[in-house]
Amino acid sequence: FCSSEQHYLDDLVNDTFTFRLPWRPGATDVGVNPATVFESRLGQATGSLAVANNQGVLLSFTMAVPQSPLLPGEMVNGELHLKWSVPPGGHFPPPLDGTFAGPAATASGGATRTPVVEQREDEPEDRLARLVAGLAPAQRQQFEAKFPRNPVAFYRAPVRFPTAPTRLATLPVRVTRARGPVARGVADAQKAAKDRQNLETFKATFGDRPVEPLDGRIPRTPPRPR
Repeated sequence: FCSSEQHYLDDLVNDTFTFRLPWRPGATDVGVNPATVFESRLGQATGSLAVANNQGVLLSFTMAVPQSPLLPGEMVNGELHLKWSVPPGGHFPPPLDGTFAGPAATASGGATRTPVVEQREDEPEDRLARLVAGLAPAQRQQFEAKFPRNPVAFYRAPVRFPTAPTRLATLPVRVTRARGPVARGVADAQKAAKDRQNLETFKATFGDRPVEPLDGRIPRTPPRPR
């Protein structure tokens, strides 16, 4: 989004990225909870799930590398919910940090901790939005007309998974590579041209050093030390 290049991780085997999830101690089996959902941006990604009892779970996604930096790339988002089986009388050991998701977290010693809520950082987009909001209506209309949005159709297509996880006798052996995957950088001429146009529009509207109107609801973020 902010780089002058497009970065491609295109030396993955079969264009597939795999998450290796550990086995829960005390469990005898695992299945997929119906709450699991994965969606793709362009409807091109496929997924797979493999289980090796008492060893781990493999969650994989296959996505083709875009042929051009001018084309939108595939994306996947979603949630995996696993349903672990426990024998009668068995139990899961608590997480290492003794917490669970909920309104309050109970540590292993019995003390109750309140989850930490992080403050949202004041982003450059927030400051730009406040600058634009401070313009006169005619100025704002003229400014926004020079920032056209590219009409790209994004779909919420379900990622295709096999009906049942693949059962493995053992997890595959990790292959030691002489080097890690290499990301290939390609200069994005279209984005560079758009950035130049946006900068000229911004300077023509606000000058070289615009004064930001303060918004009492969102305090100005002090400069970070460098």
